[in-house]
Amino acid sequence: MVTRNAVNISSQGTVYYNGTNTFSGIDASTSGFVLTSNGTGVAPSFQAIPAAARQVTTRNSASALSLTTATNGNVIQLSGLTAGTWLCNGIVIFAGSPTVSGSQQISISLTSVTHGTLGDNSAIANWTTAQFTAGNNWMSIPGYFITLGSSVPIYLVASGVFSGGTMTAYGRLNALKIA
Repeated sequence: MVTRNAVNISSQGTVYYNGTNTFSGIDASTSGFVLTSNGTGVAPSFQAIPAAARQVTTRNSASALSLTTATNGNVIQLSGLTAGTWLCNGIVIFAGSPTVSGSQQISISLTSVTHGTLGDNSAIANWTTAQFTAGNNWMSIPGYFITLGSSVPIYLVASGVFSGGTMTAYGRLNALKIA
């Protein structure tokens, strides 16, 4: 049995809330279903959304973004998302040969070149110059829910603080429509 945030999924595919109340039976051999809430907040309100009703949008950066120290930049702009709730995730790889004097930060944002809230839709790291000498460094935001009222772009934003050399950022941004 796999446990994720008080939701248990048995090897047979039955989903349990707190391990006791079955609120949806899913055939483990069936693909293309995502469990989502219908908004009531009650565990038995969860329903399966067939793959045909959801959208997946993915974009890789075409080239590395050259960063200017302490300045936010859009690594990726993802357009064409329709109204609804989206599960988003992103990864940014920092490269180059900077003399690091501060931190690196990434965010999934609804506002161009704007970082979000740390621990929510933003992450921060403090890699050293020696770590960049050893190779590229990366960080990710594994899951962030965004509810859109209309079609607007989302951004994967990155920044780094360095006193010399160069720092670039490239990555991938994914969005899965779940409601």
